[in-house]
Amino acid sequence: MVGSRGIEIDPSKVKAIYELRPPSFVKEVRSFLGRLNYVARFISQLLETARPFFKLLKKNAKIVRDIEFPPVPGVPLILYLTIHKESLGAVLVQKRPSDGKECAIYYLSKKFSDSEANYSEVEKTCVALVWVLHRLRQYTLHHQIMLTTKCDPIKYLLEKPALVGKLAKWQILIFEFNVRTMTQKSVKGRAIADMLAENAAGPQAGDEMDPLDDRVLLVNAEKWVMHFDGAVNLSGCSTGAVLISPDSQHYPRATKLLFPCTNNIAEYEACILGLQAAIEMKIRRLQVYGDSALIILRTEGKWKTRDPKLIPYHKFLEDIIEEFDEIAFEYLPRAQNRFADELATLSSMFQVTAGSDFEPLRIEILKHSAYSMPIEEEEDGEPWYQDIKVYLQTEEFPEGSEAGDRKYPMKLSSKFFLGGDTLYKRSYDSVLPRCVDAKETNQLMTEIHEAKNVAGFLRRDIFARYGASEAIINDNGSNLNNKVVDEVLGEFRVQHLNSSPYRPQMNGAVEAANKNIKKILSKTAKNYRD
Repeated sequence: MVGSRGIEIDPSKVKAIYELRPPSFVKEVRSFLGRLNYVARFISQLLETARPFFKLLKKNAKIVRDIEFPPVPGVPLILYLTIHKESLGAVLVQKRPSDGKECAIYYLSKKFSDSEANYSEVEKTCVALVWVLHRLRQYTLHHQIMLTTKCDPIKYLLEKPALVGKLAKWQILIFEFNVRTMTQKSVKGRAIADMLAENAAGPQAGDEMDPLDDRVLLVNAEKWVMHFDGAVNLSGCSTGAVLISPDSQHYPRATKLLFPCTNNIAEYEACILGLQAAIEMKIRRLQVYGDSALIILRTEGKWKTRDPKLIPYHKFLEDIIEEFDEIAFEYLPRAQNRFADELATLSSMFQVTAGSDFEPLRIEILKHSAYSMPIEEEEDGEPWYQDIKVYLQTEEFPEGSEAGDRKYPMKLSSKFFLGGDTLYKRSYDSVLPRCVDAKETNQLMTEIHEAKNVAGFLRRDIFARYGASEAIINDNGSNLNNKVVDEVLGEFRVQHLNSSPYRPQMNGAVEAANKNIKKILSKTAKNYRD
């Protein structure tokens, strides 16, 4: 059938194929092969695909299953998990101890529900892993599972500061099993090749390159990204395009159109503007995103342009595309193309008659507010949260408080949590920060700043100059035993050890002796640099 959606199969013509039962006897196998021969010109490599059916026609033919033996106890199982937009596929295999060959144990596939289809890729991986582990519980509960997939759901769940809702549910259900992730680079065999073949893009017409070679090139070579959008409103017509380098640097371009144009013409002008800027910057490989379905689908050959005003634009666009070694177009919804959209809208608001140059836009990350209220000690010596803590313990109000002021401790108490004698602040992600007074705040800030100085010293003056050692031994000082220093040592894979002196009383005497030795050396030795 030929319609507005293209060429489709008539359901009434293929009803017999859909309702065809699997063959059970030799006569039914012959009948099935005869029907296949009728449509042989439409099936690629039919003889190789149908070879198992021909073997069944032999006399006393035996059916050999893929599984030659049940899973061997003590040998890990390998789970290959493939996540698509609306479905999942999984295969559970085990390497035979005798020859190391992978043998399939179970195949699974499932379609995501409407709510699960809206999850991110890593969330889909989590829900798929939970379903597969419990679906194959008779295997997965008694073996170590080596998971192979694009995303690492175990790492994703462990990095969350606090798990609530579905995240906590997934963590509890997954941690019942012994699951470890295994990178695809270290996996050999047919199963991973099938996964890569399913996920790789199909080859272009006339392209004889191996699809796996294309996948390697996409990983190794640098590829730029371009977003474009055009704007036509009461303020005027304008275009905007932004080029993003592999290191996430943005290079915006914008133009104001002083001639009347339609929305589609503005979109073409924006796309051409970005491509010309890419050519000027000597970019050879480019991924283009835009919210114009006309340009994207017309470039892919799915639509045709009949408007006489747009035909010259598209011909000019095709000539520019020839300048790139590799270029791909992909449709992006307007909500995800906000940068180029806002850039085009902003340029339409300027009342200019000649070109205007603006300084590059620099966006910095500000982790703390410009003004922070300092915590000062109260006049009565009590911490700032004393009234809230007393109300949670005894439901009593401060002495001398008026009736109008008593509503504030009641409202604030709902935002705090009392655990024993310690007060915590409630948060939306179930993380409970501990409340501290002014004295402890100053102590913590001092330790944090000292830890940052120590971490900078190790990175700049030790590891960068002499290289990373196998281990670092220090005393139990708080400036050397904290999270900041541990992260630096973990980054360079340096073991962190704490010394325990044989006589703790002599620790201070040894430090005093070291200070004297340092003074003597500073007076006798000459200053030099490595």
